[in-house]
Amino acid sequence: MIATIDDCRTYTPYGGARELWQAREEAVLFEGPAGTGKTRGLLEKGNLILMKYPGARGLIVRKTRASMTESVLVTFEEKVLPAGSPVKGNVRREHRSAYHYPNGSELVVGGLDNPDRMMSTEYDFIYIFEATEVTADDAEKLDTRLRNGVVPYQQLVFDCNPGPSLHWLNTRAHGGDVRRVLSRHTDNPMLFDQVTHEATREGERYLVRLDRLTGHRKLRLRDGIWAAAEGVIYERFDPAIHVVKRSGPWARFVAGVDYGHSHPFSCTLYGVDSDGRTHAIKNIYRTGLVEDGMVRAVRMVCSGLDIEAVVVDEAQPAFIAALRNAGFPAVGCDKTVPVLDGIVKVQTRLRVQADGRPRHTIDPSCVAHRQEYESYSWAKTREGQSKDTPEKAHDHAMDETRYVVVYLDAGVELRVTSISGGDEVEVEDEGAWEEAGVWV
Repeated sequence: MIATIDDCRTYTPYGGARELWQAREEAVLFEGPAGTGKTRGLLEKGNLILMKYPGARGLIVRKTRASMTESVLVTFEEKVLPAGSPVKGNVRREHRSAYHYPNGSELVVGGLDNPDRMMSTEYDFIYIFEATEVTADDAEKLDTRLRNGVVPYQQLVFDCNPGPSLHWLNTRAHGGDVRRVLSRHTDNPMLFDQVTHEATREGERYLVRLDRLTGHRKLRLRDGIWAAAEGVIYERFDPAIHVVKRSGPWARFVAGVDYGHSHPFSCTLYGVDSDGRTHAIKNIYRTGLVEDGMVRAVRMVCSGLDIEAVVVDEAQPAFIAALRNAGFPAVGCDKTVPVLDGIVKVQTRLRVQADGRPRHTIDPSCVAHRQEYESYSWAKTREGQSKDTPEKAHDHAMDETRYVVVYLDAGVELRVTSISGGDEVEVEDEGAWEEAGVWV
């Protein structure tokens, strides 16, 4: 049993947490399903390091600073630090920038949405929580700050539940330059008795809840397996790569609209840069709007901008006319382009290019887009096989994305034989793709 600041509260690492405590490699992936105690195990290690080495400096970080407040910092203050600890002080969690130890050590709190302060400091360790949210570029930039030299080893730890199988973290760990440490439910003494190895009553209840999950969520959160959503159409979509902040400059603005009343209405503003790359800047996604409300929503999304086109499903001629009457350059999506061709065009833009960036990204505020990318799936036959037809669900933001991409890629010809079984695509005119700047 290992004591923390006061001897009245103790913590003992088991299984993967114990292995993590012993790890000295420069980069470690600490992964496992939900509820294994990863966050606490990692915070306890950092706390012990800061107490052991006076003047040490650590950084705990997530993709956004706000996401730290009611997750990582709650665990640190309520489970790791003893009551009355001088480290806690009187600063409210939402305003916390650092924890200061009596021996001169410091634990800095940060978010990659505001990196200036934390990137100007050197550290002995950096712990990235919910690491599947960050990009490889984020991680490499943080890695350059590991040079404080007070602790005998400098270490970057990625903490996460498994994500998509092709996520860069999983790929990097397969390559061998990151040590993979597995955390399991049996490591958590709240869920499993560490003497009898039997599930506690709380553990039984928690595992039953996880057992109710389905598909890729069960694989990731119950079984700890890196897995793509079953039958998901945009398998290349990776939040760590495609969900980013961009501020332009934009050469063109185009809006996409998927008409909906009882079903969700989706309207998104897209910026197109000088290289032809697209970015979903902002989105309105609502149900229950009447036509006048939809027109107002388009006005809110396009306000103050020189919009080249508002691309709408051509099966809504009355709504297109209403937008034109309101002064918008509304056009119908070209329905001579089959749905599969449009999906391939979007898939092509999601591919990571030679410069390490894709040709299509979305702003973090476009929550509906992220959710639909991860849920938009192929319909199933009676035998359970995927058809070359999208399921009519989770497709509203996906439809208007496709409308816009088809509009922007007008003139690029594709003939699609089948893609639900593995991207078997025949390209009629590669030169057209190259000219459009989207061919890989």
